[in-house]
Amino acid sequence: MDYILARDKLRVLLSGEEVYMPRPSPALKVISYTIISEILGEEEAAPSLMVFHGYFDGSDFQGAGELYPPVPLLKPPRSLLEVEESVLNKLFYEDFKLLVESREATLLQLKRANLKRLVSFIESRGDEIIDVSELLSRSGFQYASVDDLAIQAGLEVQVNHAKVRELIKQVELTREITSKTREALLRYLEFKSRAIYIAYLVLTELSKNGVKKYLRSLIILRENYGMGGAFGGVCTT
Repeated sequence: MDYILARDKLRVLLSGEEVYMPRPSPALKVISYTIISEILGEEEAAPSLMVFHGYFDGSDFQGAGELYPPVPLLKPPRSLLEVEESVLNKLFYEDFKLLVESREATLLQLKRANLKRLVSFIESRGDEIIDVSELLSRSGFQYASVDDLAIQAGLEVQVNHAKVRELIKQVELTREITSKTREALLRYLEFKSRAIYIAYLVLTELSKNGVKKYLRSLIILRENYGMGGAFGGVCTT
Protein backbone atom coordinates (compact mmCIF):
# COMPACT_ATOMS: atom_id res chain seq x y z
CA MET A 1 0.00 0.00 0.00
CA ASP A 2 2.83 2.43 0.86
CA TYR A 3 4.39 1.73 -2.55
CA ILE A 4 1.14 2.50 -4.38
CA LEU A 5 0.64 5.73 -2.45
CA ALA A 6 4.22 6.84 -3.04
CA ARG A 7 3.71 6.59 -6.81
CA ASP A 8 0.84 9.09 -6.82
CA LYS A 9 1.99 12.21 -8.72
CA LEU A 10 1.08 15.89 -8.73
CA ARG A 11 1.47 18.15 -11.77
CA VAL A 12 3.11 21.51 -11.02
CA LEU A 13 4.14 24.32 -13.36
CA LEU A 14 7.70 25.56 -13.08
CA SER A 15 8.81 28.29 -15.47
CA GLY A 16 5.90 27.35 -17.71
CA GLU A 17 7.02 23.74 -17.86
CA GLU A 18 5.14 20.80 -16.40
CA VAL A 19 6.88 18.87 -13.65
CA TYR A 20 5.37 15.77 -12.08
CA MET A 21 6.34 15.25 -8.47
CA PRO A 22 5.15 12.70 -5.91
CA ARG A 23 2.11 13.79 -3.94
CA PRO A 24 3.21 14.60 -0.35
CA SER A 25 2.46 11.51 1.72
CA PRO A 26 3.80 9.65 4.76
CA ALA A 27 4.37 6.79 2.31
CA LEU A 28 7.39 8.69 0.96
CA LYS A 29 9.08 8.23 4.35
CA VAL A 30 10.54 11.72 4.70
CA ILE A 31 9.78 14.40 7.28
CA SER A 32 10.79 18.05 7.07
CA TYR A 33 11.76 19.82 10.28
CA THR A 34 12.18 23.50 11.13
CA ILE A 35 12.92 25.51 14.27
CA ILE A 36 12.98 29.11 15.52
CA SER A 37 15.16 29.63 18.60
CA GLU A 38 15.62 33.23 19.75
CA ILE A 39 17.15 34.65 22.93
CA LEU A 40 15.06 37.69 23.89
CA GLY A 41 16.49 40.51 26.00
CA GLU A 42 19.98 39.03 25.81
CA GLU A 43 21.56 42.10 27.44
CA GLU A 44 19.10 42.09 30.33
CA ALA A 45 19.53 40.47 33.76
CA ALA A 46 16.82 37.91 33.04
CA PRO A 47 16.67 37.08 29.31
CA SER A 48 14.13 34.64 27.85
CA LEU A 49 14.40 31.95 25.22
CA MET A 50 11.60 31.62 22.67
CA VAL A 51 11.51 28.31 20.84
CA PHE A 52 9.05 27.12 18.19
CA HIS A 53 9.67 23.93 16.28
CA GLY A 54 7.72 21.45 14.22
CA TYR A 55 7.66 19.04 11.32
CA PHE A 56 5.60 17.97 8.31
CA ASP A 57 5.37 14.25 7.49
CA GLY A 58 3.63 14.49 4.12
CA SER A 59 0.18 14.59 5.67
CA ASP A 60 0.10 16.51 8.94
CA PHE A 61 2.04 19.26 10.65
CA GLN A 62 2.90 19.01 14.34
CA GLY A 63 4.54 21.85 16.23
CA ALA A 64 4.85 23.64 19.56
CA GLY A 65 6.20 26.90 20.93
CA GLU A 66 7.26 28.04 24.39
CA LEU A 67 9.04 30.82 26.28
CA TYR A 68 11.50 29.79 29.01
CA PRO A 69 14.80 30.82 30.67
CA PRO A 70 17.96 30.13 28.60
CA VAL A 71 19.62 28.01 31.27
CA PRO A 72 21.97 25.32 29.85
CA LEU A 73 20.91 22.54 32.25
CA LEU A 74 17.22 23.41 32.24
CA LYS A 75 15.00 20.79 30.61
CA PRO A 76 12.87 22.34 27.83
CA PRO A 77 9.08 22.54 28.35
CA ARG A 78 7.11 19.33 27.87
CA SER A 79 5.36 20.44 24.67
CA LEU A 80 8.73 20.96 22.94
CA LEU A 81 10.01 17.60 24.15
CA GLU A 82 6.89 15.89 22.83
CA VAL A 83 7.56 17.22 19.33
CA GLU A 84 11.20 16.13 19.61
CA GLU A 85 10.07 12.66 20.72
CA SER A 86 7.62 12.41 17.82
CA VAL A 87 10.35 13.29 15.30
CA LEU A 88 12.75 10.73 16.76
CA ASN A 89 10.09 8.01 16.82
CA LYS A 90 9.54 8.48 13.10
CA LEU A 91 13.28 8.39 12.41
CA PHE A 92 14.09 5.38 14.59
CA TYR A 93 10.96 3.25 14.40
CA GLU A 94 9.21 4.20 11.14
CA ASP A 95 12.28 4.48 8.88
CA PHE A 96 11.72 8.13 7.89
CA LYS A 97 14.52 10.36 6.57
CA LEU A 98 14.99 13.86 7.98
CA LEU A 99 14.90 16.95 5.75
CA VAL A 100 16.17 20.31 7.03
CA GLU A 101 16.70 23.59 5.23
CA SER A 102 20.26 23.87 6.57
CA ARG A 103 21.97 21.26 8.72
CA GLU A 104 24.37 23.78 10.27
CA ALA A 105 21.68 26.36 11.10
CA THR A 106 19.35 23.69 12.47
CA LEU A 107 22.05 22.37 14.79
CA LEU A 108 22.80 25.87 16.07
CA GLN A 109 19.13 26.49 16.82
CA LEU A 110 18.67 23.09 18.50
CA LYS A 111 21.68 23.61 20.75
CA ARG A 112 20.35 27.00 21.80
CA ALA A 113 16.98 25.38 22.60
CA ASN A 114 18.73 22.60 24.58
CA LEU A 115 16.93 19.90 22.56
CA LYS A 116 19.77 17.49 23.16
CA ARG A 117 18.35 14.30 21.65
CA LEU A 118 17.82 15.86 18.22
CA VAL A 119 21.27 17.48 18.45
CA SER A 120 22.79 14.08 19.18
CA PHE A 121 20.92 12.43 16.29
CA ILE A 122 21.99 15.03 13.72
CA GLU A 123 25.61 15.09 14.92
CA SER A 124 26.00 11.31 15.03
CA ARG A 125 24.06 10.47 11.88
CA GLY A 126 24.82 13.44 9.67
CA ASP A 127 25.05 11.34 6.51
CA GLU A 128 21.36 10.47 6.94
CA ILE A 129 20.24 14.13 7.15
CA ILE A 130 19.20 15.75 3.88
CA ASP A 131 20.27 19.42 3.75
CA VAL A 132 17.85 20.80 1.15
CA SER A 133 19.69 24.13 0.72
CA GLU A 134 22.85 22.20 -0.08
CA LEU A 135 20.91 20.02 -2.50
CA LEU A 136 19.50 23.19 -4.10
CA SER A 137 22.99 24.63 -4.57
CA ARG A 138 24.39 21.39 -5.99
CA SER A 139 21.51 21.35 -8.47
CA GLY A 140 22.59 24.75 -9.82
CA PHE A 141 20.16 26.99 -7.94
CA GLN A 142 22.84 29.04 -6.16
CA TYR A 143 20.77 32.23 -6.40
CA ALA A 144 17.46 30.76 -5.26
CA SER A 145 16.22 29.54 -1.89
CA VAL A 146 14.10 26.66 -0.67
CA ASP A 147 11.18 29.10 -0.35
CA ASP A 148 11.65 30.32 -3.94
CA LEU A 149 11.36 26.83 -5.34
CA ALA A 150 8.35 25.87 -3.22
CA ILE A 151 6.55 29.11 -4.16
CA GLN A 152 7.20 28.44 -7.84
CA ALA A 153 5.68 25.01 -7.32
CA GLY A 154 2.49 26.60 -5.95
CA LEU A 155 2.96 27.01 -2.18
CA GLU A 156 1.17 30.19 -1.08
CA VAL A 157 2.79 32.95 1.02
CA GLN A 158 0.82 35.41 3.13
CA VAL A 159 3.23 36.58 5.87
CA ASN A 160 6.68 37.90 5.04
CA HIS A 161 9.98 38.02 6.91
CA ALA A 162 9.28 41.48 8.32
CA LYS A 163 5.97 40.36 9.84
CA VAL A 164 7.54 37.38 11.58
CA ARG A 165 10.31 39.56 13.00
CA GLU A 166 7.63 41.96 14.22
CA LEU A 167 5.88 39.12 16.07
CA ILE A 168 9.13 38.06 17.71
CA LYS A 169 9.79 41.66 18.74
CA GLN A 170 6.35 41.82 20.37
CA VAL A 171 7.13 38.71 22.39
CA GLU A 172 10.44 40.26 23.44
CA LEU A 173 8.69 43.41 24.67
CA THR A 174 5.84 41.69 26.53
CA ARG A 175 7.56 38.41 27.49
CA GLU A 176 4.31 36.72 26.58
CA ILE A 177 3.17 34.58 23.67
CA THR A 178 -0.45 35.46 22.95
CA SER A 179 -2.74 32.91 21.33
CA LYS A 180 -2.76 34.99 18.14
CA THR A 181 1.03 35.16 18.00
CA ARG A 182 1.33 31.45 18.75
CA GLU A 183 -1.06 30.60 15.95
CA ALA A 184 0.77 32.85 13.47
CA LEU A 185 4.22 31.47 14.32
CA LEU A 186 3.02 27.88 14.15
CA ARG A 187 1.46 28.56 10.77
CA TYR A 188 4.78 30.07 9.69
CA LEU A 189 6.56 26.92 10.81
CA GLU A 190 4.07 24.89 8.83
CA PHE A 191 4.86 26.93 5.73
CA LYS A 192 8.59 26.42 6.23
CA SER A 193 8.19 22.70 6.81
CA ARG A 194 6.01 22.32 3.73
CA ALA A 195 8.44 24.44 1.68
CA ILE A 196 11.36 22.21 2.63
CA TYR A 197 9.33 19.10 1.81
CA ILE A 198 8.08 20.38 -1.57
CA ALA A 199 11.48 21.76 -2.60
CA TYR A 200 13.01 18.36 -1.91
CA LEU A 201 10.40 16.56 -4.02
CA VAL A 202 10.77 19.01 -6.90
CA LEU A 203 14.58 18.86 -6.83
CA THR A 204 14.45 15.07 -6.82
CA GLU A 205 12.28 15.10 -9.94
CA LEU A 206 14.30 17.82 -11.69
CA SER A 207 17.51 15.93 -11.11
CA LYS A 208 16.15 13.27 -13.44
CA ASN A 209 15.53 15.71 -16.29
CA GLY A 210 18.03 18.56 -15.83
CA VAL A 211 17.34 21.90 -14.15
CA LYS A 212 18.93 24.68 -16.22
CA LYS A 213 15.73 25.81 -17.96
CA TYR A 214 14.15 26.57 -14.55
CA LEU A 215 16.95 28.78 -13.19
CA ARG A 216 15.97 32.06 -14.82
CA SER A 217 12.40 32.14 -13.47
CA LEU A 218 13.58 31.49 -9.91
CA ILE A 219 16.14 34.29 -10.09
CA ILE A 220 13.42 36.67 -11.36
CA LEU A 221 11.08 35.58 -8.56
CA ARG A 222 13.78 36.30 -5.98
CA GLU A 223 14.44 39.77 -7.42
CA ASN A 224 10.76 40.73 -7.69
CA TYR A 225 9.58 39.56 -4.29
CA GLY A 226 12.71 39.72 -2.16
CA MET A 227 12.33 36.08 -1.14
CA GLY A 228 15.04 33.83 0.14
CA GLY A 229 15.57 35.02 3.71
CA ALA A 230 15.09 33.08 6.90
CA PHE A 231 11.33 33.64 6.85
CA GLY A 232 9.10 32.87 3.92
CA GLY A 233 5.48 33.23 4.98
CA VAL A 234 2.46 31.23 5.97
CA CYS A 235 0.85 28.34 4.15
CA THR A 236 -2.92 28.44 3.77
CA THR A 237 -3.33 25.11 2.05
